[in-house]
This record gives sequence, structure tokens and C-alpha cells, in this order.
Amino acid sequence: MGTPRKLEVPLTVHGYSLRLDTVKADCIPVDRPHWHLMNHGQRIGTISAFGEWLALKSEITPAIRQEVEEITSLYSRRIQADYQYNALMGDEY
Repeated sequence: MGTPRKLEVPLTVHGYSLRLDTVKADCIPVDRPHWHLMNHGQRIGTISAFGEWLALKSEITPAIRQEVEEITSLYSRRIQADYQYNALMGDEY
């Protein structure tokens, strides 16, 4: 077993970040590569590496939405590569 690739990027708004899954079971190869919008460690949204919102559990400001989409665009290739890697080499739990 390898070591999962960790990717977490803080947003400019305190408490918000974007985080990639590191557990194999969460990185299903047939799913679109994605990462999660976090607020103080709690998942509140999911956005694909291609900028498509897959889920959003609570309201966010237009500024946060724009920042998430810009950061996702910048990290798109890394999200895809690390997601696929973690599907094979991620944590077991």
C-alpha cells in the first residue's frame, strides 16, 4: 500500500477550504474526480475537477463560489491525478 496524496487549499474566508479525499473507497474510479468544500472541517459541498458543482449542502456567498471555481480551475489536473492515485493507493479507512 502506498501513501495517499493529500491536497487541501484554504480559501481567503476564514474556516473554508477545499480538500481531496484520501480514502480508497471515497475515490471511486468511475466517478468524476472531485474535491470537497469544507467549512470548519465539515463537508458542505462537492465540485468536480472540471468546475461542475455536484452537491452543495448550505448557502455560500457569490464571492466564495467564485473563489472555489477559480481555485478548482487552477488545480484541475492535480485533482484528477491525485484522485485517481488515491483510488489505487489511498488509505484503507
